[in-house]
Amino acid sequence: RVHDWLCSNYKRSKILGCEFAPKLAMNLKEKFRFKRNVSIVNSNFIKSDISGTFGAILWMWSGFLELHPSDKLLALKKVKTLLASGGHFFLDLPLEIGGNHSTLMCDTYPFLIDRDEYGELFIHMIDDNELETLVGKSGLKIIERIRYKTAPSVDNNQSIKRIVYVIASSKSDIEQTSLGIDNVASVMN
Repeated sequence: RVHDWLCSNYKRSKILGCEFAPKLAMNLKEKFRFKRNVSIVNSNFIKSDISGTFGAILWMWSGFLELHPSDKLLALKKVKTLLASGGHFFLDLPLEIGGNHSTLMCDTYPFLIDRDEYGELFIHMIDDNELETLVGKSGLKIIERIRYKTAPSVDNNQSIKRIVYVIASSKSDIEQTSLGIDNVASVMN
């Protein structure tokens, strides 16, 4: 859905998607094969050879939480190297998993949340203070937090509380109010 929205709203922007799961990457490549401005790579974001700069980097859903705690800082440092001057990084994370916020938010051990045809999904939840510390260590800064609820699930009719962190790399980026996006990277690690 993210790529569909980007393709509809940023038709002249170059869009790069980085997906770790081979089957999902193949599905995305097939879906966007006729979109000249969209490229999908099947890679681990941290180890990828993605280069260039991007006006916006989107890390959607829970992929960031799937990283081992020590790899989260490496990922943020990689984002910083790819973020164009004046660019913004949007990190979308769940505030709860399955409605059990208090149990999972401080869990530093891997927690299995799903097993399907794409494999097993383990997460390492992170709280706001931990994320802010990591973001600061990477040379980035959180400039805004946007909280929202998902639409109710078809399976159990529950919404999930989520947050989008808007992150920038310099004082001038933080003060910039409009986003002129030429290149967009979307990480679905």
